[in-house]
Amino acid sequence: MKCPFNPEYLNIKYLYSLHSRRARGVGLGKALAQLGMDFEGRPHCGADDAWNAARVLKRILGWDDA
Repeated sequence: MKCPFNPEYLNIKYLYSLHSRRARGVGLGKALAQLGMDFEGRPHCGADDAWNAARVLKRILGWDDA
């Protein structure tokens, strides 16, 4: 099946695995925990999951204050 995402799509799970030097990716909740962050909102709610994924991306790119 053809990838439904734009070619500009970022796979945050893959980027986090590179950042954390792990051979396998981890889920969103575990990535947040490993970064010392709490999940904000309701798990598996699309908007809340996207918000938290963006927080992970900000942290690994060094765009936050923590």
